[in-house]
Amino acid sequence: MSRLPRGEYDLIPASAETRGHGTTGQARFWAERLRQFLATLPVRAASAESGP
Repeated sequence: MSRLPRGEYDLIPASAETRGHGTTGQARFWAERLRQFLATLPVRAASAESGP
């Protein structure tokens, strides 16, 4: 994390609803935090050079 100036991590506490690493596939545990993070990113205009 020291190499990422704005790096963060979220620890999802173990519970009867979590399933170890399988919890990453359950968006209800992390979707809101992702929305908050994405809202902090600058909006960039699309360019013709950034195609597929």
